[in-house]
Amino acid sequence: MGGRPKGVTNKIGQYTKEQIVRFLTEKWDTFLDDYEHIVDRKERAKIFLELIPYVVPKCQSVSVSGLPKELDFRDELDALEQE
Repeated sequence: MGGRPKGVTNKIGQYTKEQIVRFLTEKWDTFLDDYEHIVDRKERAKIFLELIPYVVPKCQSVSVSGLPKELDFRDELDALEQE
């Protein structure tokens, strides 16, 4: 079978990651200065929201079924939405 042996790192990928980290580290202050000078609040919010997934893990939705009736609030929520 082809490919690299199990456990061997991808050297090109590792080198590329290191270069990106180096670039971001060196340019971070410039980025922050540029960010502060963006006048359009929507554009600033867009950039902010695009960066969040790199820091905060995404939440997964959870489906719950078979709750006892006293713990199942779906009917009440549906009624509130109808109001």
